[in-house]
Amino acid sequence: MKKFKFIDLFCGIGGFHQAMSRLGGQCVYACDIDEDCRKTYEANYGIRPDRDITKVDASKIPAYDVLCAGFPCQAFSKAGKRLGFQDETKGTLFFDVERIMQHTKPQYALLENVRNLASHDDGNTWRVIHQHLVAIGYNVLCKPVIFSPHYIGIPQHRERVYIMCIRKDIGELPDFFWNSDKLPKCRIDDIMQVDSDIADLDRYRLSEDKISLLNLWDEFVHNIKGSKLPGFPVWSEYLKPIDPMENMSEYPKWKINFIQKNNQLYLENKNFIDDWLPRARKHPLFFGAKAKLEWQAGQYKNPSLWDNILQFRPSGIRVKPGTYFPALVAITQTSIVGSRKRFLTLRECARLQSFPDTFHPDVIEAQAYKQFGNAVNVETVKIFAKYMFGDKTTLKKYSVQSNIVPLDFLEIAKEFPEEIVKNKDVIDTNGLDVTKNLLVSYVKNDTIQMLLDGSINIYYTGKKFPSTVKLNHLYYFMPYRKSKGIRDLYYIKVARIGSKHEVHPHAAPNDLRLVFEIEFIKQLFPDYKPIRLAIWETFTDTTLEKIIEL
Repeated sequence: MKKFKFIDLFCGIGGFHQAMSRLGGQCVYACDIDEDCRKTYEANYGIRPDRDITKVDASKIPAYDVLCAGFPCQAFSKAGKRLGFQDETKGTLFFDVERIMQHTKPQYALLENVRNLASHDDGNTWRVIHQHLVAIGYNVLCKPVIFSPHYIGIPQHRERVYIMCIRKDIGELPDFFWNSDKLPKCRIDDIMQVDSDIADLDRYRLSEDKISLLNLWDEFVHNIKGSKLPGFPVWSEYLKPIDPMENMSEYPKWKINFIQKNNQLYLENKNFIDDWLPRARKHPLFFGAKAKLEWQAGQYKNPSLWDNILQFRPSGIRVKPGTYFPALVAITQTSIVGSRKRFLTLRECARLQSFPDTFHPDVIEAQAYKQFGNAVNVETVKIFAKYMFGDKTTLKKYSVQSNIVPLDFLEIAKEFPEEIVKNKDVIDTNGLDVTKNLLVSYVKNDTIQMLLDGSINIYYTGKKFPSTVKLNHLYYFMPYRKSKGIRDLYYIKVARIGSKHEVHPHAAPNDLRLVFEIEFIKQLFPDYKPIRLAIWETFTDTTLEKIIEL
């Protein structure tokens, strides 16, 4: 869309606003309950957001095309209580988004939340959200998309759930895909300011006592013997022989495990630790969490804290690789750039969220850090918005159809010379296991008729079959009839490599295909049910449960 209008719910400081504006959008309404965020939003965009979404009259929202909402995450976040919809103050605010969508019926909606939303309550939270969005008339992907800025070269590891919604009369939503094996390299220097350009640089520099504390831990890392650095948390209080008087019976297993590993680390490095630890304990900051180390920077020659990204966390001093930053968060755990011996500046935090240098943060620094930690990354929002809007370049890059490699039948035949899978017979046609995998495939009308009249019980694929389908998980099969959809349910007795010659004698015997020996179970729907074939407009790989829910 070249020109469109959008609304910005739970707007924060305007991550969605930045993205949509860059794509040609005009914001006509915003809402956020945080007074400081509303001030920052107004200062940058000239719009004073409404306050409480639960009191918003949907009929009074100006006409618009796209709804944006990064609804509160604390109810689902690992950092929160994870009460989900049981959190009466934050967990149910999704339903206010639904209420507004149902009344205003925007063409598109883009929602964002924490990664844990995808798995919260064993997936039930996502199922509820998906069912509600579909019920009010939107096409939504069956699975939430989990994406991070570092997937596109922005040096921040920040996995979030993105939910794209397209009104059913507007169009379909192709499955989203990216190749995790071909991610671009991240460079932290891409977002770093030149130190000489920072007017108040001393405010961000580490104090001398923190530098000397980190130097102590750097000495520890340099001198620990062994093939690799500890992957478990180093707790200095347990760098000693096991105390036979300490009752560990009431400790959880994970804690006992860490204690034992720290004891063993001490025994293997006794001479060094006996010299190092008394000196470390004399340091005024060596107590509590600062007397613990979490090395998460991998293994390499001559390791040093100062090569990496550091954080003072409640669990200890955490060391991450110096390639990208941990996720900015709304609490004070600002990253330290080891090579610079300083904290990230506000401008650098803004760049990690892809905000422009012209953005004016909150004048209170602590509030500004919190607001950037709560913000959505602008460039990731742009990707999902363009994907929803049908941008051809974005669709080509991220749609499943553009990225799936066809299966190599010859290689499969070598690996499975007889059967790929052999399933047990369906005994109770009324008590089907709806969790099992189902393949929907386009089948020509004459072949469907042969299946229905029982003259054949074999289905062979075309010359191309998607490599993303897990063959050894397949159980059900439904033929797709052109211009009609699906109706009849079969189960796959055997999946194997064969040839078209088995059904059509005139075909070449070496014309390898994927062959399914199938058996009719029942007519699942009273009439043909139209669905979208997600892969190459020929296949859909799903489960029986999801097909029934459509």
